[in-house]
Amino acid sequence: MAGSDMGLASQSMRVGFLRLLALLLAVALVSTAILVGSAEYFARDQAKRQMAETARALSRVLDGDFARHEALLRALSQSPSVAAHDWEAVDAQARASLRTPDAWIVVGDRNGRQVVNTKLPRGAKLPVGGDPDWIWPILDRGETHLCNLTHGLIERDIICVDVPVIENGRAAYYMSVIMRPHALQPLFERQRLPDDWYGSIIDSKATLVWRSREPTKFVGRAATDDVRRAFAAADEGVIASVSLDGVRTYAAYSRSPVSRWTFLVAAPREQLDAGIWSTLILAAIVVTLLMLVGGIVAYRWGRRASRGVEAVARSAKALGAREAFAPPATRIAELDAIGAALAEADQNLRERDQALAALNASLSQRVEDALAERERVLAQLHEAQKLETLGRLTGGVAHDFNNLLAPVMGALDLLQLRHGTDPKSGRLISAALASTERAKTLVVRLLAFARRQSLQPRPVDLGALVLGMSDLLQRSLGSTIEVKIETPEAPAVALVDPNQLELALLNLAINARDAMPEGGPLLFRVVDETEDFVRIEVIDGGEGMDEATLTRAIEPFFTTKEQGRGTGLGLSMVDGLAAQSGGSFTLSSRVGAGTIATLRFPRAELPEASFVPAEAIPEPIEPGRVLLVDDEEMVRRGSAELLEGLGYQTVQASSGAEALRKIAEGPAFDLLISDYLMPGMNGATLIAEVRKMAPKLPVVLVTGYAAPDLDLPGISILAKPFRQRDLAISITEARNLAAGL
Repeated sequence: MAGSDMGLASQSMRVGFLRLLALLLAVALVSTAILVGSAEYFARDQAKRQMAETARALSRVLDGDFARHEALLRALSQSPSVAAHDWEAVDAQARASLRTPDAWIVVGDRNGRQVVNTKLPRGAKLPVGGDPDWIWPILDRGETHLCNLTHGLIERDIICVDVPVIENGRAAYYMSVIMRPHALQPLFERQRLPDDWYGSIIDSKATLVWRSREPTKFVGRAATDDVRRAFAAADEGVIASVSLDGVRTYAAYSRSPVSRWTFLVAAPREQLDAGIWSTLILAAIVVTLLMLVGGIVAYRWGRRASRGVEAVARSAKALGAREAFAPPATRIAELDAIGAALAEADQNLRERDQALAALNASLSQRVEDALAERERVLAQLHEAQKLETLGRLTGGVAHDFNNLLAPVMGALDLLQLRHGTDPKSGRLISAALASTERAKTLVVRLLAFARRQSLQPRPVDLGALVLGMSDLLQRSLGSTIEVKIETPEAPAVALVDPNQLELALLNLAINARDAMPEGGPLLFRVVDETEDFVRIEVIDGGEGMDEATLTRAIEPFFTTKEQGRGTGLGLSMVDGLAAQSGGSFTLSSRVGAGTIATLRFPRAELPEASFVPAEAIPEPIEPGRVLLVDDEEMVRRGSAELLEGLGYQTVQASSGAEALRKIAEGPAFDLLISDYLMPGMNGATLIAEVRKMAPKLPVVLVTGYAAPDLDLPGISILAKPFRQRDLAISITEARNLAAGL
């Protein structure tokens, strides 16, 4: 067959039209006779089919409109403004997205409170109304809800498309496109139904939502019984019915597959039934005449058609080559429509090319922004890691310095006990001990900076604390900064960790220095504020901050300093200390007027001090054998000297394993003194093992850090470095605690 087809000669359209005309003339009379018999049924059936196809197409168009609104809502619900609950921004986005007067966007919560309503002017009071309880389970599943015709809070008759805004696995808000029924009128206008036909949109409850003819008269009316029965029987069909206004009609209906709403197209029966026979008889006569006349015009029309087809073919070829072309004017409707469609397709392709180019440019910008943000975050992380590394280094140095300071302080303490009566020697030893006490304070500050001490709030005289920092502040800030301190006459006592507070004040002072590159005054003012709070103000005369910077100043990693000079963590750490202490931290500033940093802490009372002579050392409860465990030989030897000075017999061990071996070998010990941080087995593990062997053995745990959180009762904690008096007091405490076990 293929070879036979290829052998046939091509012919022009004009010759084909003439041959077709001849054939039509031959069968005209026969076809007219057959047409008369079948025309009545055919014409009516054709009209019904057209009505059914129209109803089916419009039901799909209706689903498409609802899907478009759903897509708009889904996109809007993913907006960052929705996640941030920035409803003013969401309102602006919603108004920009939907500009038709017959539809508006509403956002509301589960309590019926609306937070966005583009129907109302901005700033207007939004209505409150509860939604049916059965809607929320649908939204909780993330599904879209299409409501049937109902009464709204603002408009009487409305329809709506609802999508959920999911938070924490459930719908926290609904987002709706609410429409008047009149919003469906464009569906009918685009379809252009014949004058005598009318269309109706009926929701899933068989209620009339809109009608192309006299719509407002019938909106909200239930469909007639015969229509409802037809709906129940099938999703599509054609029935003979009576309209709501009493007209006998043929009605074609089609239920949309998604929304389950029904589009109904109806035409009067009289229009389809009347005049069929007279029209067909006349048509039989006219057909013959037309065939004869057609022979005259066939050639000319065929020539026009062939030229039109050629013009359309050229346009299609130009479209394929992406070349510009004008739609052909053939004066043949179908060919002109094809040409117009080709021109529209060309325009759409050009618009899509432009949109794609814009999208590529936008994507490139977003990639650049994302890379810049990544670099910024990496820089912040690098600064935080440097700070963490510095903290670890500082903590390690402080720990090692503690181990070096412990035997020095112990030796000086013993020398004072033995030679303190000599005036000259006593002065020298007292001066050396005072220096070790200052070194001990310095180590405490280093440990606070390294975050190696837990928060230990206690009653502190803030005025005395700030005055005690004056030398440290002046040395840290340099000669260009004039440090001033104002304190009340009476003690201003607050409950706070003094070491962490010193670090916070030093942090604020350094920030103030950076804000005064040319130098200037820096005031520390302690104020006895109220019955409940005491405050410290740090006031500088620096550059100050604008409103935007002030708003973000306390945020972690936010800094205005150049890269490498700041981590953005200082003020957030100060704020964290105030919050953990039960107080607050605030900043006030104006550009060019300096900054005031205010720390508030809960008021406290200083404990009553009991007088204990500086050199008073408790006598041992009873002499005994002490097992002293420390991995540092110098610290261990110094501690042993202090113990022997108290009258104890000392057995030394350099590790936890050696200590356990000595306890197992015997004889029994009366006291265990162990360092906390040791390689292999730390002090806590050693104590736990010793308690299995000697449950009531008194224990003193020595540490250079904060007191560890141990689940071991009856332990006395002794901080490095210590003097003989501190050791004696801790031993007495350990024996008393062990007696209560």
